[in-house]
Amino acid sequence: MTSPTAAPAAPGTVVRTPAPALYACVVSHTRTAPMHHALRHRTYLWLIDLDRPPRLPAALRPLARFDPRDHFGGTAPSLRAGLERFLTSRGVELDGGQVLMLAHARVLGHVFNPLTLYWCHDRHGAQVCVVAEVHNTYGERHCYLLRTDAQGRAAATKELYVSPFFPVDGAYRMRLPEPAGRLDLTVQLRRGDTTPFTATVRGTRRPATARQLLTAALRHPWSTAAVSAAIRRHGIRLFLRRLPAPDMHMRPLGETVCLLEAAGLEVRSVESLREHYVRTIAAWHQTLESRWAQFVALAGEPTARVWRLYLAGSGLAFRERRMGVDQILAVRPTPEGEAAMPPTPYDWYVPGGWG
Repeated sequence: MTSPTAAPAAPGTVVRTPAPALYACVVSHTRTAPMHHALRHRTYLWLIDLDRPPRLPAALRPLARFDPRDHFGGTAPSLRAGLERFLTSRGVELDGGQVLMLAHARVLGHVFNPLTLYWCHDRHGAQVCVVAEVHNTYGERHCYLLRTDAQGRAAATKELYVSPFFPVDGAYRMRLPEPAGRLDLTVQLRRGDTTPFTATVRGTRRPATARQLLTAALRHPWSTAAVSAAIRRHGIRLFLRRLPAPDMHMRPLGETVCLLEAAGLEVRSVESLREHYVRTIAAWHQTLESRWAQFVALAGEPTARVWRLYLAGSGLAFRERRMGVDQILAVRPTPEGEAAMPPTPYDWYVPGGWG
């Protein structure tokens, strides 16, 4: 594999890290709130010069294609043009400087890049900025313009809905040093004084030869499809672990009764509604599916998908007795022992029976 012949660089331009290259990577995600969950998967990423993309033998071209339609809204004629349009809108000019992009390539017609990074340099080789292009599984994207320090660190306010488990708030803290022999990236979500989510990418540089590409593709077939599938699979798993109701703590019923009595209340009636909610949620889910098009038109497809997962996960949790709803009626008697309430359930519900 060789790089295509490129136009001569402008006088004084410094070409930095040789590209293209492959990085054999381990991607790790760790959540610490509302419950601990971690995942790791292996994949490979490309590092390319936007002006000198890899030239592949015809037989290998389906394994690596970089299409401008996959980035920056998909309307620019080239990746470089899309990036420069974004930078120009924010007052940044590279004056022809080199741009290195780290991303998944399109493989067999499919690509999904949760995070694409662009290290942008001026014509003298000095780094001007880093652009982090974030994609979610709903087809939405947002670009963050980052001014990193000497260690590659930067921060940015969260602007894009990425996960149903975290709202669009908080800020990202990132460490994005330009790749060399090793790839070592970290992105953390900060919410207040907590760090509920951390993602890391660790990788080793490989020459972008035909042999290395074929080895990587055989080791990680359908690599980009596997990334999006893994995100959805772990999302469903988290929903089924009661993340649909992250603030719910299923205290045993007996403990709740004890707490009420310790607070001076007198418990008069306890009713478990778990089985009722199994049937109720099943009916809600059936209604959602039967009126899917109407719901999408009303609330949007991302919201509809979240509700579909929510109902599936919570319905299963109620059915397996991992979630429940209890209705407790308690009164606070007066010092004389009176509660101003009829003594039996029959009296509560008979017309005129109260008071």
